[in-house]
Parts: sequence; structure tokens; C-alpha cells
Amino acid sequence: MTLKTKIILASVLLLISLAVALGYAISPAAEAPLALIILGFALFIPLSILWPVGGLFGAVFLRHSLDIFTDKTITIFSLHINFAVALGLLVLLGALIYFLNGKINFKNLPLKNYWLFFLLVITLSLPLAVEPTTALREWLKVIISFSLFAVGAFYFGLKERREKIEKLIIWALLIPLALALYQIITSSGLIGFGLPSRAFGTYGHPNVLAFNLVIGIGLLFYLWRTHYIHKKWPIIFIGLGIIALLFTYTRAGYIGLAVFAIVLGLFEYRALTIKIFTLLGILALLFFPINNWLKTTYHYDLQNNPLIYRLTSQEEEFNSLDWRRILWQQSLNKFWQRPILGWGYGMFGNVLSTDRSDVDPPEAHNDYLRLIVETGGLGLISYLILQTSILYALFKRWRNYAPRTHQKLQFAIMIALTLTLLVESLSDNILHATALQWSWLLLLGASLAEPWKQTK
Repeated sequence: MTLKTKIILASVLLLISLAVALGYAISPAAEAPLALIILGFALFIPLSILWPVGGLFGAVFLRHSLDIFTDKTITIFSLHINFAVALGLLVLLGALIYFLNGKINFKNLPLKNYWLFFLLVITLSLPLAVEPTTALREWLKVIISFSLFAVGAFYFGLKERREKIEKLIIWALLIPLALALYQIITSSGLIGFGLPSRAFGTYGHPNVLAFNLVIGIGLLFYLWRTHYIHKKWPIIFIGLGIIALLFTYTRAGYIGLAVFAIVLGLFEYRALTIKIFTLLGILALLFFPINNWLKTTYHYDLQNNPLIYRLTSQEEEFNSLDWRRILWQQSLNKFWQRPILGWGYGMFGNVLSTDRSDVDPPEAHNDYLRLIVETGGLGLISYLILQTSILYALFKRWRNYAPRTHQKLQFAIMIALTLTLLVESLSDNILHATALQWSWLLLLGASLAEPWKQTK
């Protein structure tokens, strides 16, 4: 496709999108935020055609800022448009144009055999799905994520572009972080399950904000340690990120941040990490004796603070572990009925809803159980092999660099974040967090590409 053809096509698509956005905006039943989203798509369509990588940048940024709207659907001329699907197709379009225009040899793609094994297994499970449309949509999400991994490897893997993806992820989190801080100050977050207002930013759930913040904090720490001109800004945003993370009241997020800190510390700051976590362990052991003394002597209970209560107690009502155990047991029962290829990728909610009375299809709240139900034992094995190969490849690169170099720290952070996501996947739907997956796989692809020059 010549540049002139691209410009003509981009202009036509832009005019059509603007016309649809304008028509929807003036409709009596329109919601203003949705019309603005359509306008945003209209701007990124020509960008993704003329400059595919710029379009991918914009789409990833937009996905974080508009995550809460992605389940919204509008109807235009009897055509139902879901914003998550539309943005995903836009990303796939930008990736395909980049691959077609660039001199790319997929033989050089990092871990290609492990990726292909995983993609083959989930593809084989599709014919078993009771709802082919849903299964195909979920399968397409994985293909889009894989395409972003490839773009990260081929484009951002070059040393002069490596930091661009880190800055993109950090910039993409600024709007969610700002809204989360506003929700904390005004108590306008999510309320329910016996908890006070929970910050969720621009995401559909506080847990997703928490998981994205852990990645952002990790990248900000890297910038703080490797950039010596503006060292105060990363520290400020790390502090704000931790505050927002605490007020998501997400235990998996707290555990994720602790896993990240421990793993990174053991790789790069072993003595200091052991001292800090030993001190924290002593304080944890002393908490209940001190709190009992305060209650007895001064009639003051530290656990009256919702944040401290969340960190130190389990709710008697709506105990998250209790209903998860029931769901996980039902999931294993379904697995044994189809142990090899499962019930079809994306079918967890449909399969489990037959044995439950939920209003909405249930979520797995455990990526490993979800995979074993949807794709069987073969799917789970292929996924674990893929993740193990990622960790091993990151570890080899970490080992190849000299101590106290930027690159050794970068790969230690990547190892810590990978393990963090794997641990968080034990209790939540990390694979369903599309905004997180897009950013993470771009970063992972760039990190596993050709090594870049050492910097002290």
C-alpha cells in the first residue's frame, strides 16, 4: 500500500468516524463520554494506518484511561459496537501494518516455539466451546496480546527505543492514578462487601488498578535508580502510587507489591532486604499484643481503621477466601469431566454457571484453574511452560550483565514483576486484565529482544 493510498484510506475512515461520533453525540439517548470515546477512535484510526507504532502507543494509552467504558456497547444501524473489541481490532490493525511494512523475520522472535505451543492448544479447544462467538472473541484477545509481544520485540527491543515503552506505561497510568487519588479524597470509589470507598481509577475494578500500579511502581523504581537528573519525581509518584494501592483494599495487590520487593531485593539488595523484612516481621508479630494492650488500657482498637483491618483481618461476612474455595472446587469437578482440552477457551463462566445461581457468569479468580477448565491439562501445561521459559530467559540475561549496571537492575525488575503476576494469578483474573496485558507484553517483548549496551 502506497503512502498516497494510506492517506486516502485514513481520511475516509476519519470522516466516517467523525460523522458517526457527531450523529451519536446529538442523539437524544446519547451519553457524552461515549461520544468522546468514538472521537478518540476516530483520531487513532488514521494514526494507526500512517504510523502503526504511534497508533499502538495511542491505543495502549487509551485502553488504560477508558478501561471502565470498555464493556459499553452502542448500536449504530443495528450494528452493536463494543469499545473493547473496537480498540482491540485497532491494535491488531496497527500491528499487522507494522509487520507487513517492516522487514521482519519471525524466526528471530523470542520464545516463538513456546508461544506457538500455547496458541495451538487454545486454538484446538475452540471447537469444544458451547458459544463459538464468545470463544473466538477471547481467542482474538490472546492473538492481539501476542502481536503486541512481537511488536515489543522487533521495534522496542532496539536499545535506542527501549525506554520509550517504559515511559509509555508510566504515562498511561497517570490518568488512572489521578482519578484514584480523587476517589480517595472524595470517598467516591467503589463501595460494597463491607469495605469503605475503594479507589479504582479508570478501571472496572479496584483489583485491576492495584495490579497495574505494582507494574508502574516497579518501572518508576528503575527510573529513580538509573536517572540522576530528576530523581525526586519518580519518588513522588512511587509514594502516590503506594497510597492509591493501599486504598484499593486489594490484598492480592499488597501481596504482589511484597513479592516484587522481596524478589528484587534478593536479586539486587540482599542485605538491606533481609533487614527490612526481618523488621517488618517483628512488627507484625508485635501488632496483636500491642493492639490488645491498647484495647485493654485505653479502649482504643487499631483495627477500627479500615486499612489496618484489611491488612490484619478476614471479614466475617463476604469472606473472599470462602467463596473462592467453593468456586475452585466446582472448577476442578468440571476439569475432570474434560481433562485434556477442556470446555473451550473463554467458556469458564458459561460452564460454571450451570451449577450456580449467580446473576452474572462467574469469574475464575484463578488463572490456572480457568485455563485447566477451558483448555484442559494440556492448556495449563503449555501456559506453565511458556511462563517458565520467560523466567529462564530473563534470568539468563540478568546473569550475563555485570553487577551494578542498569541492565542487571532492569532484568531483576522484570523477573520480580513476572513472578508477581504469576502469584497474583493465583487469586485473580490477570489474563482478563487487557490493559495490563497489553502494557506488560510490549515491555516483555522489548526486554527479551536483542541485549542492549551496558550502562553503569
